[in-house]
Amino acid sequence: MSRDDEIIADLRLAQRLADERPVPRASWRGELRRGLPAGALPPARPRRLRLLIAAYGLSGAVLLGLAALGI
Repeated sequence: MSRDDEIIADLRLAQRLADERPVPRASWRGELRRGLPAGALPPARPRRLRLLIAAYGLSGAVLLGLAALGI
């Protein structure tokens, strides 16, 4: 089988897969659309966000330091 034949076979397979791709039923898609909030607000930030960032950064620096020391 030549390279061109392989490419043609791959293209045919890709087309067949695209044509036979399963699609959810319209009723399921409608339920999903109604179930998703239209203008949902993003989740609120944690109360102590700066403290959390500092704690994660400090713990990462400590772990890097320990790794550098070979512990």
